[in-house]
Amino acid sequence: MSLEWAAPDSNGSHLIIGYAIKYGVEGSDLDQFKKQDVDQVITTFTFRELLQPKTSYVFAVAAKTVAGEGPFSDFSDAVVTNTG
Repeated sequence: MSLEWAAPDSNGSHLIIGYAIKYGVEGSDLDQFKKQDVDQVITTFTFRELLQPKTSYVFAVAAKTVAGEGPFSDFSDAVVTNTG
């Protein structure tokens, strides 16, 4: 499954150096969600062997700069993964 997002309109005065993706099964407690760092300035990420088949996930993205991680976006609508 691939995820694509838009860069934020404002990043303060720092260059974006990557992104963080927070993801989890829809309806789960947030403390059960995982985080995937994307250490590139690209706005796509392909989850390979990180997600379970036929499972409903939600995603949020935050930009990372040398000053730290920005706020996460709102979570996406739920997406159901394929069978494999």
